[in-house]
Amino acid sequence: MARISPADINSRMFKITFRGFDTKEVENFLGLIADEVETLSAENSMLRDKVAALEKEVAGLKEEEEKVRRRMEEATAYRNKMVSEARYAADDIIKSAQARANQLESIVNMMKEEKHSLETYFRSFLRFNVELLKIWEREEED
Repeated sequence: MARISPADINSRMFKITFRGFDTKEVENFLGLIADEVETLSAENSMLRDKVAALEKEVAGLKEEEEKVRRRMEEATAYRNKMVSEARYAADDIIKSAQARANQLESIVNMMKEEKHSLETYFRSFLRFNVELLKIWEREEED
């Protein structure tokens, strides 16, 4: 069935019969229907335009959502990479610090041994000198 426009309603002519309807009343009613169809057609057209605009907006939002999703994936991958690199760097720093601590501990142990050696040497030296002084004192007394 073909669509009826307000112009179709307004231009429609009916046969006049002996006991037919009052033509003025029919024309008035058809005029009202034509106005209503015209209003509904305009509203329908406006709503179609609005739907098209909203569909376009939805498509744009979907594109934006996809961009955001991709950016989130990129950011997550970058974060994971940075965390991995930071862990690697931290492990490297810890290993270096541990090696340096071991090196310093060895130096401290060597210095303790050197100190002990020096203490032993000086005690021995002092004992020798004390004994030497005692011997000289005895010699002077004699």
